[in-house]
Amino acid sequence: MTANARHRTWFNRAAPAIVALGLCVSAADASGAGADGRLPSLPELPRISELVAIQQSSGLALDGIDPVSYFTSGRAVGGRAQFELMHNGIVWRFAGAANLSAFARNPEVYSPIFGGYDPVGVAGGRAVTSDPRFFLIADGVLLLFRSSQNKARWLAEPDLRVMAQRNWSTVEAQLVQ
Repeated sequence: MTANARHRTWFNRAAPAIVALGLCVSAADASGAGADGRLPSLPELPRISELVAIQQSSGLALDGIDPVSYFTSGRAVGGRAQFELMHNGIVWRFAGAANLSAFARNPEVYSPIFGGYDPVGVAGGRAVTSDPRFFLIADGVLLLFRSSQNKARWLAEPDLRVMAQRNWSTVEAQLVQ
């Protein structure tokens, strides 16, 4: 194949994309682009999430993990759809009716501290989402961490506890209510 033939073949394949790109640019101009040709900026999104960390795609607290299971079985157990409870506008799932009932009677006992955000992040003044697989029950309180490294750091650095307690009200004030 000659160089001209290769160029024509490439152009024939690329032409539809070039035309589509031109249509997108034209549509952008017609849709309110400024005099400088730039599209208007999107509205600013919230910087931090909800008061209690929830799974964005499903709206479930703790990614659907049963919060009572941390206390009763010492591990993260997935909740089931037939055992759901709406608490403070968030759907919580439980492994069984007994756990649902226990949570309904005392949600403050089973809910994670710091809204389920990583306490190491809170100690640093930020709401950092956690992974419910990395948890610790300390002094009867459930803590969720972003990683095993953050959990290890929390255990190794006692000053983080003081910093997290001190910073939580500031971090909490920035969360979407």
